[in-house]
Amino acid sequence: MPKIRTFIAIDTPEPIKDEIVEVQTALKETQADVRWDNRDKFHITVKFLGGVEESILGEIVQKLSAAVTQYSYLGLAYKGLGCFPNFRNPRVIWIGCENEDGTLERVFQTIEDIVAPYGFEKETRRFHPHITLGRVRSPKRKQELIQIMHKITFGPKASQCRELLVMKSDLRPTGSVYTVLHHIPLEQR
Repeated sequence: MPKIRTFIAIDTPEPIKDEIVEVQTALKETQADVRWDNRDKFHITVKFLGGVEESILGEIVQKLSAAVTQYSYLGLAYKGLGCFPNFRNPRVIWIGCENEDGTLERVFQTIEDIVAPYGFEKETRRFHPHITLGRVRSPKRKQELIQIMHKITFGPKASQCRELLVMKSDLRPTGSVYTVLHHIPLEQR
């Protein structure tokens, strides 16, 4: 049975995407060798599942939908420009996201607990919500990129998350294409 390459995400509001594009444009001026993500990919990945059988995906969505009713809308603050693993050796460039009351971390743990019985390993790294702007491919003009990154500040930009998205990722020669499979609403309180 074919599997669907799947992840669970939080979309980024369009006005914040506009501001992220401005940051990305400034970084692009360095002409560093970076594969930049398009604005339609600006989201927070809460959990990457990988290949999921369609029948199992339906069960997971049902369980997630029931479980997240305990959570109200999430207050988010998009804040900071950073990179993994660090500024000396940037591989992934990102905009950070914070949730002061810890609800996003609890949602993440709930998702981990729901998908673990289906064979999806729990994340060993600390959950670090972020939006990927691009991935560094080579050292070309990396020092210029690092200098600009140190000068840019971002946010905080406040937002509210009202739903989780179950997304499909199709890998293509031109890059991955994302499609929303399910909307899982949070409760308004």
